[in-house]
Order: sequence, then C-alpha cells, then structure tokens
Amino acid sequence: MDEKQEHAKTAEPEKIDLYNLIDQYWKVFRRLWWIVLLLAVLGAAGGYVYAVRTYRPYYEAYTTFTISRRTSYGYTASYYSGTASADQMAKTFPYIISSEALKRQIADDLGMETVPAEISASSVEDTNLFTIRVRAGDPQLAYDVLQSVIANYPNVAQYIIGETMLNYLEESGVPEKPGNSSGARGRLVKMGAAGLLAGLLIVLYFTLNRNTISKEEDFSSHLNVRCLGTVPTVAFKKRNKRSPQALNLLNSRVSSSYQDAIRLVRTRLVRELLDRDAKTFLVTSAVPQEGKSTVAVNLAISLSQMGANVILVDCDLRNPSVEKVLGSSAGGMGFLNVLTGQCGLEEAIHPLKEAGIRVLPQGENAERKRSLLHGKQFAAMIRQLSGLADYVVVDTPPVGVLADTLILSGCISEALFVVKQDYAKVSDILDGLRSLKGSGVHLLGCVLNHTEGGITGHYGYYGRYSRYGYKRYEYGESGGRRSHHRTERQPLRDDSTEDRTGTRA
Repeated sequence: MDEKQEHAKTAEPEKIDLYNLIDQYWKVFRRLWWIVLLLAVLGAAGGYVYAVRTYRPYYEAYTTFTISRRTSYGYTASYYSGTASADQMAKTFPYIISSEALKRQIADDLGMETVPAEISASSVEDTNLFTIRVRAGDPQLAYDVLQSVIANYPNVAQYIIGETMLNYLEESGVPEKPGNSSGARGRLVKMGAAGLLAGLLIVLYFTLNRNTISKEEDFSSHLNVRCLGTVPTVAFKKRNKRSPQALNLLNSRVSSSYQDAIRLVRTRLVRELLDRDAKTFLVTSAVPQEGKSTVAVNLAISLSQMGANVILVDCDLRNPSVEKVLGSSAGGMGFLNVLTGQCGLEEAIHPLKEAGIRVLPQGENAERKRSLLHGKQFAAMIRQLSGLADYVVVDTPPVGVLADTLILSGCISEALFVVKQDYAKVSDILDGLRSLKGSGVHLLGCVLNHTEGGITGHYGYYGRYSRYGYKRYEYGESGGRRSHHRTERQPLRDDSTEDRTGTRA
C-alpha cells in the first residue's frame, strides 16, 4: 500500500511537468510562429524551384507485338507457341534488345555515334507477347529509335534464335506528352513539411533552453525567494480612440481577474509590511519592460481602496511612467523641486481624487538632478513622507540597469520585486536580487507579472493550476472564504483582519 502511494506521489509531478512543457511550447510558438511559417514557405519554395530546374522531361514511344519464329513448316502464326518456347523467348528477347550489336546498328541507321535513348523490353509471362519501350528527351527521336529497333531486330536475332517475324498489335506513334511529371507539387509538399518540422524543432529547442520564470513555483526552485502572487495579462480591444487604455483599477474595462489578483498581492504585501513594522517600500525589477510601474500604481490604488492613506512616488528618473499608467498628469512641482528648495513637500504632492491616492512626481529635469538622490535631503524627505501617509510606494528604475535603486535603498529598507513571466533571464534576476541584498534592502517578496494561461488551460492565478478553469475566492473581513460573485468593483474598507488571516502563498 505504501509503495502504491509513493508511486502516485511521484507520478503527479511528471504530469504537471508535461503540462508545463506543453504550455511553454505553446507560448514560445506564439512568439516564434513567424519563423516556423518562414521555414515552411522557404522549404516549399526551394523544393518547387529545385524540382522545376532539375526537371528533365522524357518521351516514351512503344510498340506491342508477338514474335513468330520460322520452322521447317514456315513461321509460327500462333500467339502462344508453348511454355518452353515462350520462356526461352522471354529470356532471350530483352538480351537482344539491350545488346551492343543492336545499338550499333541503330546508331548507324540513324547516322549517330551513339543512341541517345533508353531502350527496354518486357514480356507477358508464358506467352510470346512483347513490348518495346524507347525513352528519349525528344518525342521524334524516341519514335525514330523505336522504328530502327523494329527494323534491325530481326538482323541481330537471326544469329541467336533464328529467323523471326514481328507481328505488331499496338503502336504509340510519336508521343505528344512527356512520360514523366516534374514532381514539383510533391517536392513542394515534402520540402514544405521539412521546413515546418525544422521550425517546430527550433521552437522546441528554445522551449527547452528557456531560463526564465514561468510559474509561481519557479521562484522557490530557481531563486529561493517567495512569490506574493501572480498578475494576469490584460488586453484591451480597440473600440475607438476615446476608449480608456490605462491599465489600472480605475479603468472599468480591466477584468475582474486582474483586480482580484492585485488585491491578493496587496493582502500578502500588507501582511509582510506589518511583520516588518514598515510602511515605505520600493518597487523594482531586474530589467525594463516588466511592468513594475503598473504594479506599483495598482498596489497604491488597491491600498487606498481598503481605506489607507497612500502616497505614490515616481523615482524612475530615466523613464517616469506613473502618470502614464494612471492615465492623468499630476503636473506642477515634484520632489526634485523640493530637494532644490523651490517648493515645500506639501506643495509638490498632488492628490488624485479619482484614484484615492496622492502622487509625488519628479518635477524638474531628472537627468541633471540625479545627484540629488545621494543627498541627506532625499532621505529626510522619505522619512517625512512616512509621517504623512499610511503607506509610501516608491517606483524605482530596474535594479539591473541603473544604480538609482541601490542609492534609494539606503533610505528605503523594503523592496517588492516584479518579474514578468518568461521575460528576464534567471541570471539577470539573480543579479538584481543579489544587488538588493548587498545594499541592505529587505525583500518583501516577488510578483509574477503578465501571466498567461497556456494551451492546456493552466493559470498562474492564485498559485493554483487547473486544466478545467478556476473559481475565484475573496477573503472577507471575518477571515472566511466566500465565492466571489460581485460584478461591480466596490471600494474595500479596512482589511486588517484579512491581512492577518489570509493564507500564505
């Protein structure tokens, strides 16, 4: 019984790995499908061109006849002259047709040095019924060689089987069409299939050699860090130019699954912050284009929806994206103006009533003011912000690209790391995490962003995989779990009980 249980336990991961491999293959195929198509087209085109260029048509002229051999009583007139005689004729006739003696006579007859044609003979078993076939590249030449064979055969045959006479039954005449096709269609199909197979093998190669983060379990197995949750990809259908495209919780076109995913990350994040007795944290990633600014904005909005006072700071000096994600511009002064003494902190903080948060943008030209991040004034400003809000969310540049994040870590001790599914290499992510650890910052956890369901139906949503879909749940204030049937997005009140009772990833 124990052995059966152990076998069942070890067999289950193999199924999950197989499904995961299929999912990964499908995702790579969706990105590299053009390579597969290109190789299939090139293979088909190459095969077709090769078949056409190497095609050498031949024309076949033939005649069918019987052979009557002269005896003491004259020529035998019957088609069948006995089994022994027919067998002897069947063996001898092809030999005579292919003999050099006959070919020399044909060449002399046609005025050529050699016979530029292929001559063959066949017979019907147990009869003296024979067929001569001549193949040549020219239809008239094939017919002329055939006529020469008929005319000169008796002269050669009389030395071997005696005097014979050919009784003609059927003749092709001068052939009008080639006896062979170019085979272009078949070659096109074969080479196209070969190109398709080569493309699929290339996709398989990239699938097996991907060294990225694909699912929640990869964080513990590859990075030895904790994943706070997964955030699905959201694609907007273009209706018109005025349709809102901003990917934030304020957009009514954002799916409920995305909203629920952000709330779950928020729940686990708040619990980590409570354990650390911290209220300020930075959001970063290993490389650009992983969606860290989008995660930072939506976490700030989600924190405000549970009743918290939130300030969102845009510290990505190279590529500020907070206002773009929010779909609105705070305008006016920013924290760089505060650091240069042009305005006070309260004046630089801009409330966004629709989002329920306050935003501290950059303000002045960031490229010339990067050195301000090194000063004590910036650290003092962060401490002051912590006193003005329940949570301070700081969007920073990718840690693997610029040193700004490591500079900021000197005054911000907590970090949330965003990883886009199947994007950055594990080595790059590890380098970023090592840099954070080396700077003394504490990692609250990671977020797997832009997750997609695979071809087998797996979803990285809530860390639960299912081939048959999923059912969403929300943790209420009492800590109990209830089925989520809400269709309208409603502001959440204080979820402090949820923060302490929610299950860990």
